[in-house]
Amino acid sequence: MDLDHIDVSNLNRQFLFQKQHVGKPKALVARETALTFNPDVDIEAHLDDISS
Repeated sequence: MDLDHIDVSNLNRQFLFQKQHVGKPKALVARETALTFNPDVDIEAHLDDISS
């Protein structure tokens, strides 16, 4: 779950993201990338944040 979008500053510390992902939602790209490692898992991406 993440509401944030990928910024170029994320690329040096978050291995799931590459240059072509800049501007896209982190949750969706993380899901897509994780599925390339194991396409048999079920992953739901949620574009939302949690507040108390």
